[in-house]
Amino acid sequence: MQNCYIIRRQKRGTLYLSPFQDITAAGKWNPEELVQWYSAGTPTMQEKNEAASSLYYAIDRGVDRWIQDMRYVPRLLLVACVFLVTYFVFSLAVRDPIPIIDELLIAGVVSVLLWTVLARKDKQSAVAMKKRLELKRVAGDASIEILSQLDVLEAYLSDMVSRDPMEVCDLLAGCSEEPLPSLVVQPEARGPWMDEVFALLVSWVKVNDKATYRRLRQLQVARKSGKPDEVLAARMLHQSLSGQLDLPILALCVAFGELV
Repeated sequence: MQNCYIIRRQKRGTLYLSPFQDITAAGKWNPEELVQWYSAGTPTMQEKNEAASSLYYAIDRGVDRWIQDMRYVPRLLLVACVFLVTYFVFSLAVRDPIPIIDELLIAGVVSVLLWTVLARKDKQSAVAMKKRLELKRVAGDASIEILSQLDVLEAYLSDMVSRDPMEVCDLLAGCSEEPLPSLVVQPEARGPWMDEVFALLVSWVKVNDKATYRRLRQLQVARKSGKPDEVLAARMLHQSLSGQLDLPILALCVAFGELV
């Protein structure tokens, strides 16, 4: 079962977390494995459509990456052979005042064009189309169930949104007299879903928000040291005010990581 999760948040778009967002693992996707969505409440029709669209988009990207990786070596060998043949043909057949340079440029251009054509052809191949359709069929049949425990994550995001950005930065960097608010999940609500959601959340940030992911890695190291980092807090505040950093998501990842 491929478990996917819907996380609603204020002021920004809903998060749709799924294993398909990691396109590097496309070779391991099983078209026979069912897809299941979980949401804290009953999703609207728009959310259902957006959830399906997010899967279709990720599947397209993943299959393209998979077929490119699978055909990489044959494509590389073919292009290398064409490069050598083109180089020697123009070296022997065409006289020019600057030897070697012209031949290298022509062979390079021919190789790049051939690589592009072959890559596009691979994406449209029967193998890629079959895998893409099989995965999309399963994704289209995905069901949605209620997982009320996700309310905790949405409430934490709402709390971080309501706080002043400077306060959140100081809390994250350990520069405040108070600690960063903990993510509280009651014992009876805990389960395997926590590890799954955390891994998918970090993966989503890594794929969709590089700046926030870099700060997350820095904060994980800084918070382990236990020392306040005012410079890091100032840099995060600057990024947040310029719209380059998603502080609520960053805070949730930090708090979640310290819980699981």
